[in-house]
Amino acid sequence: MPEERGLRAALERLRETTCDLTSLEVQTYTGNLEVLFDKDKDVDLTSFEAVLKKVKVSGTLKLAAMTKVNFDGDTFLLTSENDLPPHVQRAHAAAVQAGMETREALLSIFANVIGLGGQ
Repeated sequence: MPEERGLRAALERLRETTCDLTSLEVQTYTGNLEVLFDKDKDVDLTSFEAVLKKVKVSGTLKLAAMTKVNFDGDTFLLTSENDLPPHVQRAHAAAVQAGMETREALLSIFANVIGLGGQ
């Protein structure tokens, strides 16, 4: 059946190209950090990752909540033993929602590229 082979090929291509899309993981930390860097050194302040590589960090962090959503919909949630402040709960939920929306949009783009998008 040509349709079945086409679907299998499309699913295989999806599996091969979506390693970062197979799960969504959001970690929310609470705590206090002091981040220092020498502004005279060559630091690209527009790149968060570049700044993190150049900084000296002191302080404490505690994992307050973690959510992992697998591609098949299985979801794992880890929360602190203590009640999270409402603003931390809202921030975590917003990050999970934004991640889900981004993943959905990327999968939709991919589906359209390989000809599986609804038209």
